[in-house]
Order: sequence, then structure tokens, then C-alpha cells
Amino acid sequence: MPFPTGDRHWDGVRQYLEDQAPGLARVLAPNEFLEAFPGVCPYSVSDHLPPAAFAYVVIHKGMVQRFNTGFLADVLAHFHPVFADEVFVVLRPEASEDSGALRETDHVKALVELAGQWAEPAPAPPAAPRTALVVTTFDRPLSLARSLESLARLDAPMLVVDDGSSTDARRLNREAAAQMGAAYLAMPSNRGLCCAINTGVAYWLADPSIAWISVFTDDIEVRADLLTVFAAVQDARERPLLVGRLASEHPVFGEGTIAGHRVLYQRSSPGFPLHAHRNYWRDVLPIPTPYLGAPKRTGGRPGQGSEADWWIGSWAPRSITKRGGFIVCVPGLVRHTGDGPGASTWGNSSGGSGADAGR
Repeated sequence: MPFPTGDRHWDGVRQYLEDQAPGLARVLAPNEFLEAFPGVCPYSVSDHLPPAAFAYVVIHKGMVQRFNTGFLADVLAHFHPVFADEVFVVLRPEASEDSGALRETDHVKALVELAGQWAEPAPAPPAAPRTALVVTTFDRPLSLARSLESLARLDAPMLVVDDGSSTDARRLNREAAAQMGAAYLAMPSNRGLCCAINTGVAYWLADPSIAWISVFTDDIEVRADLLTVFAAVQDARERPLLVGRLASEHPVFGEGTIAGHRVLYQRSSPGFPLHAHRNYWRDVLPIPTPYLGAPKRTGGRPGQGSEADWWIGSWAPRSITKRGGFIVCVPGLVRHTGDGPGASTWGNSSGGSGADAGR
């Protein structure tokens, strides 16, 4: 939409931002400001990002209904007004010399009143965070059927991503998914484990009610209380990535107890499942594919699998390890069934020890 040049209120805010905001400062404002300020995001982004993501919040009093109500309340409680007139109020995290006086003006008081009218009169108690499951599979229908039978005990929505299995395997996979109440998504051809995970996680990210997503391969069995234990240990900020199995080849850097559960702290994971908050998945996606169809016996460098687990936990620029944190392992929640070395599509001698087992 074109900027309403000539309107003194809009022009006033634009002049303020030109004088005060750095060129690429992150600003939440009506989309009309985007052409002049490339750091602008529209009000609808308040459904997805916290106030802390923004250096300035520009509020048009006639548009408060476009905000996420929790976001707006947080801004009014913790940000400071730095510009105000009959139409706009601009706030930022740091106070200016005029912030105290501005807060007492009719301009800001009118905004607070409007925001209070827009907020829900009686907010419902927050719902328990929902978890969804992704199960990747490729040409292992018997293993998939066993895994789905185990995973169905978790009573969580489940998606099977069939990574281009053969015709007969695809039919059996679809039947197994239907029997266990899982959604089924067939890839047109075999693109590899990384692509399958990207696809499956994106499917659940489209549903804002899903807070946590667990990714499994098709050769696992789980304890029936896996999600209950994860729910007790997980934290979107401090512990956004959890695993449920310990492997000796991955060093442990410490241990502790959270909500009565023994946890270990690691910088790399022993494959899947990987259980992460939706914001963490957004930070590490897309997972790059080292070569088409990975993992395979031939492809890439000798012995190179999909490397998906390494990217998610350790290598991605915004992975928990690169942030200086740890992957949290709650051992004993998962075991790989495995079918021996012959079941691996890429020559994995363990047949069931890591992210690429059984592929």
C-alpha cells in the first residue's frame, strides 16, 4: 500500500523514525512504512515474534485490533513511549528523557484504554502445549508398522512421511498409518532423510496450536510415558531440544535432575527421536541434504550419511550447541529395534544406532 504522504500524523512518525531509528532497525508498524524502512514488519507478525524482537513498535490507535492481544499488553507494560500524537504512539524498550511525561499524556492514555477494550475480558487459562509426531520411512514397511504401533500409545497427532518407497512398500505403509490413525504423506520420489524431515516438520508448523514436534525414524520403540517425561523436562528457552536415548559415542558434559528425571547434557545427539520446540525447528530448518537421497551406500563422501541429527543439534548456526547450550538427553525412553546390518540402505554396520539407521 502506498504511504499516505501529506497526512501530518503519518509524516510525523516517518520523520521520527528517519531521525531516530537506524536504517535496518526492526520496527513493528503498518505495512505502509515498509518502502521507507526495510526493517518494518506488519502487525500480523505479532502472532509469531515477541516484543523483544523489535527496536520500535509503532501503534496506530485505529489498528489495535490487528495486534496479538498478549503482544500488545506486553509492549504497553514493558516498553516506553518516545513519540505520541492523536493517531500514533511509538514505543521502544529503552526510555527517553520524555517517556515519563509522554505516558501521562492523553495520547498515550487513549491507547491504553483502547488496548484494554480490545483485550479478551476473561482470558482462558493457557492450554497445555500440544506435541505432534513426524515419522520418516523408506522401504521398511514391517519396521514402520512396529514403530507406529509403539508410537500410537503416545496419543499424539502423527504424520508418516514416506520418502519415495517402492510401490508395494508404499501400499503397506499407507495401510499401517491408517490402522494407527496417522496421517500419511507420500513423497513423489526418494529425496533423502533431510528432505523428509523438512517436509514433516513444516506440516506441523502450519498449525499454531502445535508447540513441540518430535521426529522419529521407522525403527524405534518408545516408552508409553515418553511425552509425559519430555513435557516435565522441556523448556522453550532453556531446553528447546531433547533426545530420549543415550549412545556411548556421544560425550556427556554434565548431568542433573529436572522434575525428578535424570538428564544428561550433550553437544551432539545419538540420532532420533529429536524433540524440539516449534521455534527451535524454525531456527534450524531447512536441513541441508548432502546429496540426493542421502543416506545411501554410494553418494557423497565415503561413509557419509544424511547428517540430519548433526545439523539439528550441533552444526546449524542457531543450533543449541552453537548458542552455547546443550542438547538434553533423558536416557531410556527410546530404543532402536534394528534389523541388523543388512537392513541399512547405506551400509550402516550397526543397523540401528543412529539417525540414518535403516535407511
